[in-house]
Amino acid sequence: MPTLGYDSKMIWNTYVAPLKSALMIDDKFPTYEDMLEQQQLRDAGKNVEPISYDYDNLATLLAECRKLHLLCDVIRRVDDLAEAQLDHLGKSDLVVLDYHLDPLADANPEKAIAILQRLARTPHANLVVVYTLETPLDRVRRTVACRFRGATQMQQRPTLNQNQEEFVQMWLPDLSSSDIDAYLRRDYRTLLDQGSTLAKELSAQQIPRNAFQFLIPEVIEEHLRKNFLPADAIPVATPNLVEMNGPESQHQWLSFGNVFVVFVAKNRNLSIFTELEAALLEWQPLPMKMMLAHIRNRFEKGGFQFEEEILADSQKLTGWFFHALTGEDPELHQRLKQLWARLLDGLRGQLTESVTEFGAKILAPSITNLGAKGHDSDKAWLQKCLRLAKQLAGGGRCSDDSRILHALNTFLCSEEYDGSHIRTGTVCKLIKDSINEGTNEQWFLCASPACEMVPRPPTGSGAWTHDLDPLMAVTVLRLEPQKNFQTSLANASNGKHIFLIVDGEPRSFEVVDAKTGHPNSEVIFVADRGLTNAQSIVEAYFIRRGAISDAGTVSTPTTSTETSAGATAIIACLTVAEAVPPQNTGNSIDPAGVPSKDSSLDPKITESSMIAAEPAKQSAIESEINNAIQISKKSNQPIIITTMKLKAIAQLRPSYADRFLHQQGHNSSRIGVDFVNSF
Repeated sequence: MPTLGYDSKMIWNTYVAPLKSALMIDDKFPTYEDMLEQQQLRDAGKNVEPISYDYDNLATLLAECRKLHLLCDVIRRVDDLAEAQLDHLGKSDLVVLDYHLDPLADANPEKAIAILQRLARTPHANLVVVYTLETPLDRVRRTVACRFRGATQMQQRPTLNQNQEEFVQMWLPDLSSSDIDAYLRRDYRTLLDQGSTLAKELSAQQIPRNAFQFLIPEVIEEHLRKNFLPADAIPVATPNLVEMNGPESQHQWLSFGNVFVVFVAKNRNLSIFTELEAALLEWQPLPMKMMLAHIRNRFEKGGFQFEEEILADSQKLTGWFFHALTGEDPELHQRLKQLWARLLDGLRGQLTESVTEFGAKILAPSITNLGAKGHDSDKAWLQKCLRLAKQLAGGGRCSDDSRILHALNTFLCSEEYDGSHIRTGTVCKLIKDSINEGTNEQWFLCASPACEMVPRPPTGSGAWTHDLDPLMAVTVLRLEPQKNFQTSLANASNGKHIFLIVDGEPRSFEVVDAKTGHPNSEVIFVADRGLTNAQSIVEAYFIRRGAISDAGTVSTPTTSTETSAGATAIIACLTVAEAVPPQNTGNSIDPAGVPSKDSSLDPKITESSMIAAEPAKQSAIESEINNAIQISKKSNQPIIITTMKLKAIAQLRPSYADRFLHQQGHNSSRIGVDFVNSF
């Protein structure tokens, strides 16, 4: 483990001091309603039968909570505890939970375990003290750890001879608590060590050592299923990861999901907050967990101050709402998203400064131990830093270096697409269908200026963009998918690749051709002014070179079907905007000229749509089409339009999107010179 700058004060200030309330869940504790009801009966002169509540332990807990100024509540009837109440428990709440909550079965912990499992699945952090009379405490912790971890599906083990197989079938070793805990911690090295009791028993039967890694987990797993797990537990290939105290610890605790649990014995005069602090300090949470907890605390502490800063200037506030109502993005959701991104910039600056100072204290000892680069080579120094980074992130030694660097570069350059329309830096993938199923995958990067990609009616009646509307001309860069992202990583700093996670897998794409040094660009036409539908899909028209047969049919290199030459000639597309002005067809543009949210993104440019044009223009269109067909027949390679659907996958971060936009602009405006090479 790395050396971290944690001390008890820092742990206390991060996890304990921010607590505001405590909820006691114990079937032996009286609730406020119980005590009030009894007092009302006494005041009415009625006889009240004494109930054996656990007043002593409750009084001890309440006294401790009041020292920290915590608000307290008690729940006795656990069956009345709705999931809504558990969801309401925030990070600033402490839960004190009795281990046995069933008054009809004092030895049954199922209700308490169900509450712990529910808390572990909540989207926020939870601190829980399991306060119990059950002994020994390590068995209580072990039981909860087993339930959190779940059952494991065993792997196929090597074949053994008959005598060895008979021994294994009858093998019932006397498992110690340390054996079980090592298995739960995934400390397989300790279990498989030649000096361990289990390894010695197998060695005595001449069982091959390569079978130990299968047989030892198998026998422990069988023990857990019989003694700790419910009968209906379903084995999974990868069990849940549970962190818990080491074998030499004086405290019993575990961490799983979004819950941290410390186990404290009742009637031992132990302070639950002292035990909680000691367990948290021993846990040594990952630096990022500590820093995220610090951010939550800082935000909660300064909540009203942040609100006052936003609400202080009424004129600015009015302007913000005006911008949200009249912004150029057609989606209100996107306009509000952009507004709040700017509003929170100031808050982000304050939080960043605070967490940076806090993080520096945590990481200072590790940085000091790392030392300066010194005489290390660049590669040795980077490997040393990567080892420390793995420890700080809890990744372990087995983490794949190339995937770590790919994940870093992906985070640096891109994020998942979450917009209403394509824009500068949007990465799109061609959707394969029955027409282009046999083609290689095709990827594109939008590289038109952002001001040209706003989904609004274009200005200027004589402009080309106005004539095309609602089609939008977009410059895209053809991306070259790389077979091996590791090769791209070796040259990542050259800035010619982008890195993405696609369907959970790391991918890399070449943006700038390695040979020419230039991006490979083309112009496409997207429907509905580039608006994407709920599935992030936009329809686009591509200009492609095709082939024409003697029969007059046209096919493209990317399609397997043939269509009418007249319907696919380029002139058919380029004149349709002039021939058929945008109308309210119910699937693209509303009467005000604003793209419809529920657009089907399917404006077809075909002969039938042109026939519906004004009669005066039909003859001119037909003449142009015939001319295009004659030219196509002479060259036998017509220029045609193909309709394809693109799915927006990712969005490059602004600096990376602007970089490729500038490279495309530079490439388009480069000046040739007439130097003469030697020969």
